Amino acid sequence: MLKHIALGIVFGLCFSLQAQSYLGLKFGGGVGWWLQESNAPNVNGCAWDRSHLNFCVPLELSIEKKLGKRIRFGTYLLYTAVRDYEIVESTDVWVDPDRIPIAEQWFSMLGGGLQGQYNFFSTPKFDLYGAGQVGFFHLNTSHPDKLGFEKKYTFSLGPRLVIKKKQIEYVINPNYTGYQFTNTLQKNGRHKMYFVNFNLGVNFKIGDID
Repeated sequence: MLKHIALGIVFGLCFSLQAQSYLGLKFGGGVGWWLQESNAPNVNGCAWDRSHLNFCVPLELSIEKKLGKRIRFGTYLLYTAVRDYEIVESTDVWVDPDRIPIAEQWFSMLGGGLQGQYNFFSTPKFDLYGAGQVGFFHLNTSHPDKLGFEKKYTFSLGPRLVIKKKQIEYVINPNYTGYQFTNTLQKNGRHKMYFVNFNLGVNFKIGDID
């Protein structure tokens, strides 16, 4: 499965390179949680075990093509490092702690997918886009059920301000990012992570697309 995803991403990158548009690099920081559906026998209904409020560092490489005056479409690769070490079960109490280890200090996600942008407002100096991404990822963690993690996908949504400077664009991109997957080793096997990020970046024009 990961091989097919990688081949698809490589094909997309090659297509974008032939289109000669923009090469982008972004990095930033954010906060969020890892949630897993609780399997505690004394839990009624839907309850969620939760990590601490954690800090993440996303890094992203993208190639995109401008389609007309308002739309950009392309591919991206992502790496996100998250600082956290445990999930606290929903039935946990401080006198009898019940925790799930997920890392020594950091865990990470590596993946990629497709992205699109729509230009809502434009001037000679800047553009304001609505941007979205959808893709797949590999999770690097010490969670005891990691071999049962399947159907991993990620998405993000947010505004994107692009400041235009000849062959270079400066990017400001706050966004909401989610990671979701299932755990075949759990009776209740849903997992999800949610992050609010603030990213900065730069786009390099690698060809004339006008």
